[in-house]
Amino acid sequence: MQSSPSQAQTHPDAWELFKFLTLFQSVTFVVGLFAPMMTLHKGVWIFKEESTYSVLGGIKDLSASGNTWIAVLIFVFSIVFPFLKIVLLSWSWLTKMHSHFRRVVAVVGVLGKWSMLDVFVVALLVCLVKVGELVTVEIRWGLFSFCISVLLGLCASWLTSRVFGGWRSGH
Repeated sequence: MQSSPSQAQTHPDAWELFKFLTLFQSVTFVVGLFAPMMTLHKGVWIFKEESTYSVLGGIKDLSASGNTWIAVLIFVFSIVFPFLKIVLLSWSWLTKMHSHFRRVVAVVGVLGKWSMLDVFVVALLVCLVKVGELVTVEIRWGLFSFCISVLLGLCASWLTSRVFGGWRSGH
């Protein structure tokens, strides 16, 4: 009995684009986790204090300060969901088990709906922390790397749903 080809084999051009998107997404995702995302400037003149946070550093500090529940939520939405999305999308392209395509694409669609929540949380924190002249927030380059990762993930999901949508309808 002959094995059916994977989506990567039947759609080589789309597969090349998907590999580029996923590789770039993975790099910007990892960089975004470790890079400085924001710096808080507290105080005035000589009594000024600065704290710079990355995603991982922020999760660690939230947990250490007793905000474990918030740290877990940010960990799940900022690290676990994006990682699962990358793995599931890649698996869906490489597998030869066509019966799982619809389910994998559906799960990735659900994960994708939550993929901007972590960026929203950072934006909310920036808005909440801005308290006049005493506290200011400086957005750092890690936030842009993380946002690029989220956008590339959305593009990879869209490409996958288009290719698999065409496969299901016989195109």
